[in-house]
Amino acid sequence: MPPKRRFADREVAKGPRPAPGIGVRFAAGLLIVAAVFAVAELSLSLLPRVAGSSARSFIYVPPDIERGLYERFMALRDPIVAWPLRFKRVDGQPAARPSPAFPGASEWCVTLYGDSFTYSDEVSNADAWGNVLARRLGCPVGNFGISGYGTDQALLWFAENKPDHAPITVVGIYADNLQRNVNQYRYFITGGEEMGLKPRFVLENGNLKLVPLPVLSYDQLMDGLRDPRGIFPHEVFLPGSRFGQVVWSFPYTFSMVKLMRTDQAANYLNGRPTWVDFYRSDHESRALPTTVAIVEEFRRRSAPGKTVLTVLFPSASAYKLARSTGVSPLEPLAAALEARGQRTRDLTTDLANYLGERSVCELMTEQEACRGHYNINGNRVLADAVHRFLTANR
Repeated sequence: MPPKRRFADREVAKGPRPAPGIGVRFAAGLLIVAAVFAVAELSLSLLPRVAGSSARSFIYVPPDIERGLYERFMALRDPIVAWPLRFKRVDGQPAARPSPAFPGASEWCVTLYGDSFTYSDEVSNADAWGNVLARRLGCPVGNFGISGYGTDQALLWFAENKPDHAPITVVGIYADNLQRNVNQYRYFITGGEEMGLKPRFVLENGNLKLVPLPVLSYDQLMDGLRDPRGIFPHEVFLPGSRFGQVVWSFPYTFSMVKLMRTDQAANYLNGRPTWVDFYRSDHESRALPTTVAIVEEFRRRSAPGKTVLTVLFPSASAYKLARSTGVSPLEPLAAALEARGQRTRDLTTDLANYLGERSVCELMTEQEACRGHYNINGNRVLADAVHRFLTANR
């Protein structure tokens, strides 16, 4: 019995345990924060892989290019304008898209230069707006658009095309072309197109100066992509710069903070096109005055008597922004060109006149997602609009 009393006495004397001290609680809190941080870091480290190509337009991860693929491309690419490959020339001259309205034509009443919206990607030769325009005009139209081109590459393609004696040349400019015109490597804009090395023009004292197509060995390119400043001195979209992709590195939470502070991310989250700021005349990239100078260079390099006209193609996002604000986001470029005496048509107005209250998505190849290029009906609307523009300018 006495031992039992002593045990009971000891239990009573011990009483309740004291609460953990401040140091213990602080350490536990740190462990929780560290665990949350570790999970966040692990998750963010996987973001470029999980999100895919859509994230790589905002996040820089050096591309993984196979040596053999790159060297084959370098052996085949066009030495002046990069892509297309050399087979896009015939007898050394740029080849026009086949036009069923006037098959085999080698002389044209109108020639077209620009990117995939000029070329009419995703529709047949017969349904491309250049071919529809040829039927409207009753004379051959030479379509020299190339997918992915900036206006700078279109100018160089035009300069290469010695047989182009057409009295009228139309320069097609898609909404995001202003970005392309201050870019040397497409991957920095899109997060894809690893072979997209291109020339560009820079403005020096108001004059255009050509920065030729980079000629880089495989090792030079792969080493340079770890620090692109050395091989792309005239690149506006350098990774880690104000307008470039965010370099995705540890600590990834800080990289995420940098990403959320970029103009591109802010525009994307607000439903605005990521290229919209490049239409400002005071934009640091000088994309607007550079594009105006490139279009003027079309006129300067034209044979006497040729008329150069410009048409601006709105993207689906540009059209929606114009409808919501009442002002086309392409207007600053149209106004700047008109001020320099360049006859220009922003096709946003023509699309609005045709659509009325209907959605622009019905004119796109991917109607549900409201993206892609103009579909067959969209190409007819474009052809009619350009036909009216040409008729108005005689």
